[in-house]
Amino acid sequence: MEYYFGDVNYPKDDYIHKIKDKDNYLNISEVLKWNYMKKIWKATFEDVIEASKYSSVFEISEDQKKIRKSAMIINNEFKILGLDKDSIRELTDK
Repeated sequence: MEYYFGDVNYPKDDYIHKIKDKDNYLNISEVLKWNYMKKIWKATFEDVIEASKYSSVFEISEDQKKIRKSAMIINNEFKILGLDKDSIRELTDK
């Protein structure tokens, strides 16, 4: 998961960008169909949820059915958990 949502792969992975929703989430059930997840790692839904507890690269939705990159660059602006750079600056300046 760290690789798929990491800064090297994520920006250039057209398939991820094609299937993500408007909030940048992907269904975990879809991610588990990917070859490496299914054949090499034999990952389960529970494995993804557990891995998210230790990751700073990806996060799980509140209903625990979707996954997205935690920190990303969108349209040349750094965003963390949906915050734009001005919101981040306001939070960190306090």
